[in-house]
Amino acid sequence: MLFGLGAALAVFAGGRALAERRDSRTTVSIWRGGGATYGGGGGGGAGAFISHRRDVEIGADGVVRFAGVAAGMDAATVEVHSVTDPAGTSVVEQRFSANLATPEALLARQVGKPVTVVLAQGEVRGVLRAVSLDALVVETAGKGLEIIRRGEHVVDIKLGAASFDDQPTLAWKLAVKKPGKHTLDVSYRTYGLTWAPEYTAVLGDGDVVDFTAWATVRNDTGLDLPAATRRRSRA
Repeated sequence: MLFGLGAALAVFAGGRALAERRDSRTTVSIWRGGGATYGGGGGGGAGAFISHRRDVEIGADGVVRFAGVAAGMDAATVEVHSVTDPAGTSVVEQRFSANLATPEALLARQVGKPVTVVLAQGEVRGVLRAVSLDALVVETAGKGLEIIRRGEHVVDIKLGAASFDDQPTLAWKLAVKKPGKHTLDVSYRTYGLTWAPEYTAVLGDGDVVDFTAWATVRNDTGLDLPAATRRRSRA
């Protein structure tokens, strides 16, 4: 039973199939009140708050990739805390990629990494510094920046070892005093989740009313919530 239009629905979901992306706990709270939506109404959903708890391996470089988050998140609301070492872990840089399954998205993720651009007249090797639809900026060994206009003269673009995710992903550069295994709590607001109350009343013999109520939940976030359970809560 949901308690009125101001109620919040909390959903607890299991983790994703891959071990490195499995949450030990995922909590989703969906608000419904006054007809307002979060995120300007884009995605057709009301405001929601999602929290993930997940074990990750943090190296000395502090780079962490956190795949499997809501595509409609407001990246400005992301909060990340290390349960393992809260005082010794902080965020230096954050990136959010909502669409990773395109060549352009893959290229953008390689900024700061080695690249070889094969041209009709030869090769340019260096570090990729910037990407646009019109050009690539490569820092060569001589510390010079070379702007390569994109077109038919670009035969191939060779990248080094690159991880590839086809899901919305958060990436951080963390300052860590204790590299190694950490349990992270990650939370954010998003649109794309909404619920609506539904009621059925059947008038029977003797003016007895059989009343049934349930909630219909719509998930347009791109985030899987398998085997979700519900709990009652008041706003």
